[in-house]
Amino acid sequence: MAAANPIWGPRIQMITFALSALTYLWVKRFCEGRSRALYLLPLVMLVWVNLHGGFVLGYGILGLALVVEAFRSLIRRPGAMALPRLRAMAVVLAASIAVAILNPNGWDIYLYPFQTGGSAEQQRLIVEWFSPNFQMSQMWAFEAMIFLIIAGLALSRRIEPRQLLLLLVGLGLALHSVRNLSFFMLVAVPALADYAQQARERLSLSWPRRVPKTTPLTFAANVVMIVLVLAIVAVASLPSLLQRVDGKLVARDFPIKAADFLVQHPPPGHMLNVYGWGGYLIFRLEGHTPPQPVFIFGDAALDGDQLLRDYDHLQSLGQDQAQLLERYQINWVIFHSNDPIITELRQIHNSPGQTGWFELGTFDKATLMMRDTPANRDYAVKSRG
Repeated sequence: MAAANPIWGPRIQMITFALSALTYLWVKRFCEGRSRALYLLPLVMLVWVNLHGGFVLGYGILGLALVVEAFRSLIRRPGAMALPRLRAMAVVLAASIAVAILNPNGWDIYLYPFQTGGSAEQQRLIVEWFSPNFQMSQMWAFEAMIFLIIAGLALSRRIEPRQLLLLLVGLGLALHSVRNLSFFMLVAVPALADYAQQARERLSLSWPRRVPKTTPLTFAANVVMIVLVLAIVAVASLPSLLQRVDGKLVARDFPIKAADFLVQHPPPGHMLNVYGWGGYLIFRLEGHTPPQPVFIFGDAALDGDQLLRDYDHLQSLGQDQAQLLERYQINWVIFHSNDPIITELRQIHNSPGQTGWFELGTFDKATLMMRDTPANRDYAVKSRG
């Protein structure tokens, strides 16, 4: 859990993590001949593809397992999977790929994950697509996991090819992008448990174990412990579950007071906003008149590389910033009070002969700036009065 700490949270990606874990479990048990639940994967994929673009991980897990098992069968390794079961795996994979077309975007959904992962602008601009920085304390648990895996491989007597291949792919993805840490954890934890067991056997480490007989007292004690754990989790989670959209937890990350002002006094024209605030502003301003379309929101694949590039030039003071402000007809901006664009627009306002922008107001962490026009000045007077 600690190793993937940077990406845990109430995000849609957690659906992909959960369904990837389910796929991994079903594939593992099918390959071991212990379950046929894998036949249900196309139904799971039908739901998955309509929830998150990470559904391709399911194809990857099943596809890699199929390749390994087919190769073992080809070279006639002992315990290799029988041909009928290999065919069954291939049919499940084909069916899972086929059902993905049943989504609102049709064929385009097959390209969507690769458009996201292959976007040069997203790799350059979005932090969670960066490679891990092991100088940050948040990455130390991940670093420790890597060393534990290396030690486990060195001490293991048996290395399962399917597990090793998934582990190497997961490690490669995680080293390429922090966003993939959860997938690495998914394949690394079972592998590490297996290697630890083999290492214990190889080092002849043993300890006496006595399984106590279950009694009404021990059963009651276990029930009490479970209830206590659930109660602690509930108490810790309750503030978040009951949190209002204007609560303190939300206020740590989003401009609540600024959004309240915008709801009460909708400004004219197009906005330019912080990338991470786009979804929140859509939620708060939806249904109000006049409509307030954001620029930009946190789905970089839908935004497209050109829009991301233009946004980067706008908020990072690119040489073509003035032209882009005109092209996109930006009338007002909402950014962190200490962001460079706010500092720049304030300097323009305070410079002799420069009357391009004025400060509408600062609300906790957010500052609103507007173009200095008669209509905007009238709006500012009315909204403040």
